[in-house]
Amino acid sequence: MDLAKIQYFLEAARLTNFTQAARNCHIAQTTMTKYITQLEKELGCRLFRREHRGVSLTPEGRHFYEGMAKICQEYQDLRDSLRLKRRKGLYLGIAMQEYIEALWLRRFEEAFPDCKLYFSFHDIEELEESLENGTLDGFLFSDAQSLMGRFTCQRLFAIRQSFICSKPLLERYGTVGDIIAHSPFVTKSNSPAYAAKIRQHCRHAFHQEFLSVHLCKTLSEQLLTVSLSQALPSCPCPKAMPIPA
Repeated sequence: MDLAKIQYFLEAARLTNFTQAARNCHIAQTTMTKYITQLEKELGCRLFRREHRGVSLTPEGRHFYEGMAKICQEYQDLRDSLRLKRRKGLYLGIAMQEYIEALWLRRFEEAFPDCKLYFSFHDIEELEESLENGTLDGFLFSDAQSLMGRFTCQRLFAIRQSFICSKPLLERYGTVGDIIAHSPFVTKSNSPAYAAKIRQHCRHAFHQEFLSVHLCKTLSEQLLTVSLSQALPSCPCPKAMPIPA
């Protein structure tokens, strides 16, 4: 039994469709059918019921699927752990679009000159997945971003906050308080906790709250919205690094 090819069976069992499974595995449908037939002959039992609109697992097929899925996952975990033991250096992810001057990284390099740093720039969801499977040792993110996984987070440094608005917006309302009262807060963060914290900062510093939040997908969209006098953003908040718990 070829453990690499067993993925053909797992995909066919997951989709209950040989044609779609073959497409996902980048092989011909005839190759998929031939492989399943050979596998059934090797095991001495039928794994699938051939039906008019697809296939379905037999009880033996279900039992085999559950066992092989567990074996393949254990093999993947073992392979990853062996790779990690051979890996040298520190692998960090960056989830932020803003510019940061990470002095702590410079100090780390000075303190550990033999430890090379490697960086990966992706969305926070991708970095969380990489952290969970051991590809990354940690990643840097803003507290404006929310985490889905369970990680231990360490606050590294804080950045002074300030509000930014266009000149026409300032000329229209005259004071920061009036700008906040009449303009939405634009942000890339979809974290309700972050928006609530900014509201609290506004109440404390300017005795005024913004009425709504305008969510942007990219930094370019955020800057364009501000330049068109449609909203006001704040600068980045303190940063933190999550590491495996």
